This record gives sequence, structure tokens and C-alpha cells, in this order.
Amino acid sequence: MALGDKRQELSAGKPMPGPSRAVSPLRPAPPKAAPPPPKDTSIFGGKPYVPIQDIKNRWRGPSSQIPGTSRLLSQEDRFAIAERLQKECGSYFKQTDIPKVIRKLELEKSGKSPQESARIDDQIKWLKEESGNR
Repeated sequence: MALGDKRQELSAGKPMPGPSRAVSPLRPAPPKAAPPPPKDTSIFGGKPYVPIQDIKNRWRGPSSQIPGTSRLLSQEDRFAIAERLQKECGSYFKQTDIPKVIRKLELEKSGKSPQESARIDDQIKWLKEESGNR
């Protein structure tokens, strides 16, 4: 077959004979790329600890919705949680401190009025959501 004939076949749209591009049954197909890990939206942002001052700055601002409810957690309540974290954990808040703080809030809830107990429950829900412990 002359070079001119091949050009005519290509221009006519005929497929050229040649090696097959099909995947060999002996060779497995290449693995697909894994999906990217979900972005960490907790207060830690993928770090093992966070300075309390960063937490206070993040929690400053308008009221924030409590997960699972239509109620809002006020800035005063969030600031009280940050002060409690600073008192119990020092100037850095670690991921391992979350269960300890939640346990202390649960203990504080006992013996309180129903309204105060509900407020502490809201703080616990909100802290779990913010810290990534859903």
C-alpha cells in the first residue's frame, strides 16, 4: 500500500489497521484515583490543637444555630464556652480535650433547673458540632 493510498483512506474516514487499544484480559485496568478526603470544617481545621484566642475570634460574631434545632446560641454563651475551655485546658485546646469538657458540662447539668439544663444541652450540641464530634 502506497503512502498516497493511506492518505486517501484517512481522508475518507476509514479506520487504519493496527494494534488494538483494548485492555488486555491479562493486565488489569489502572486503578481509579481515590476521591479527595472531606474538608475538615471543625474548629481544628486538621490540626491537633488550636490556640484559645483563635477559637474566641472564630466564635465572635452573630448568633449561631444549634444543630438539630431552630434555636440560636448567643455570642455570650459561646464566649462562656471559650472561657470555660481556657480555664480547663489552658491556652491551647486539643482534640483530646473535647470529651473531658463535654463530660464536665454534663455533670454541671445535674441539679439545675429545666431551663438551665436545656441551655447546657444546647451548648453541648453546639460544641460537638463545632469540634467535629458529631
